[in-house]
Amino acid sequence: MHIADSLQRKEQLKTIGELQVSDEMDKLKLSKARLSSRNHTIALISAITLLCLLIGFALYLYLNLKRTQKLHNKLLQQREKALKSEKQKNAFINSICHEVRTPPNSISGFTALIVEDLETTGYQNEYNEIIQESCDHLTNLLDDMLEVTYLVNVTINKVCILYINIITFSISYQRNNVETKSII
Repeated sequence: MHIADSLQRKEQLKTIGELQVSDEMDKLKLSKARLSSRNHTIALISAITLLCLLIGFALYLYLNLKRTQKLHNKLLQQREKALKSEKQKNAFINSICHEVRTPPNSISGFTALIVEDLETTGYQNEYNEIIQESCDHLTNLLDDMLEVTYLVNVTINKVCILYINIITFSISYQRNNVETKSII
């Protein structure tokens, strides 16, 4: 019996050893499954986070493009308003040029008529010449002022138009750049 017990014990120890190895294998498989599950969870969370960031970036670009388009439209409206105002101002300046030049020209013309029609003495001729020179001087001053006003007006218009063209080009470039990248 002693031999049978020792054989049985040996068999039991062998079975226990096999069960322990099997148990260790199962623990390793379980640990591997947990690690794999954890890696899949991390990958899923990373993918969702990346997707949210991409959606947020696309939304940002879309809203920025809409804001740029609104500003562009507002700029075009302001440009039209400025051009209309500019036309009105030019019409006013042209009208005022005539109105401002008429009185000195009339005074100069009537003074010349008076000088021709009247027999005048030395002092009167001198006074008439002073009046004529003053009228001519006033007319020249008005002409110079109107010319400077016109030149300043033209220069300001060219600068404004250049500025508007630069802004329009940059908005168009940005819009084309966004469309070629097919972001939205």
